[in-house]
Amino acid sequence: METVAVVIATFGPDKDVWDDYAKRALVSIENQTRKPDEIIRIHGKNLHESRNAAAEQSKSDWIVFCDADDSLESHYVASMLAGQGDVRYPSVQMFVKGVIGEPRLLNTGSLLEGNYIVIGAMIRRKDFLRLGGFHDLPFSEDHEFWIRCWIDGLNMQPCKDAIYQMYVRDGSRNDVPSEEYARFYQKMKI
Repeated sequence: METVAVVIATFGPDKDVWDDYAKRALVSIENQTRKPDEIIRIHGKNLHESRNAAAEQSKSDWIVFCDADDSLESHYVASMLAGQGDVRYPSVQMFVKGVIGEPRLLNTGSLLEGNYIVIGAMIRRKDFLRLGGFHDLPFSEDHEFWIRCWIDGLNMQPCKDAIYQMYVRDGSRNDVPSEEYARFYQKMKI
């Protein structure tokens, strides 16, 4: 039986604030119908270093990253394990300023045109480590990583029944103005 670790990584000086946010994520992970084999809660100086350290620490076959202020629907782990592909990406249910969206797969066009694979995607730990994990970027380190996975030839498949619940807070990394994203992607070399 394949094993899976769910990682909640945070960073910066406000560990207590992140611990409060992480309570919702932890409850959603602990209430999975198929329990993860590992739950790794880690806090460090930088987000990419925290996530990479958790992957190094894990002993599981698969890794799922969950942002501390997000959550996983109760069948998430089971649905992901039943899916196909080297990278399995979920449907996303957005929670924005009190409005709850319907779960849906994000646009599945070219990764070069935008990121439709959220941080909650599941990847084989050995592939994550082989590709060098996340890089130190101001935002979109997951998008840059998924592009490296695609360039490497990993099979990336949707897992519609796995629902990642994304909470967009004012000032969060998910609330970056689109023009800032555009400037960032113009500078990124692929």
